[in-house]
Amino acid sequence: MGATSHLLFKEEPGIWICSTGFCVVRCREGVTSPSFVFFHLFADGVNRQIEALLTGSNYPAINSADVRRLQIPLPDFAEQFAIAEVLTEMVAEIVALEQRREKTRVLKQGMMQELLTGRTRLVSREAAKNAKEQK
Repeated sequence: MGATSHLLFKEEPGIWICSTGFCVVRCREGVTSPSFVFFHLFADGVNRQIEALLTGSNYPAINSADVRRLQIPLPDFAEQFAIAEVLTEMVAEIVALEQRREKTRVLKQGMMQELLTGRTRLVSREAAKNAKEQK
């Protein structure tokens, strides 16, 4: 996804230190799915709430009290988990497709270079047919 302002921290519970420039959102085990909440942070409804609360022009920010007031619809835990699982699979598929697209772009660039510099020559179908017949 490139640079982002959100991170789903999946490490084991323990004593972790975060910068004061971040708001840490913790989910209650068995009540809210961290992945479900994480995906909501990218959803239009939450983004509109955040944009309405942003302060500062050079370095827009939202304070922790405002983050606590963000409204996220919460279906039961099992449904949150199922939704997050589907979205996680979709993200993985998108990443795989983006990687494939990048490899294809690099291949195309290399082929263009070969053709445009004349290192690789193409022959017409008719010329290829004639060459085949001469063998």
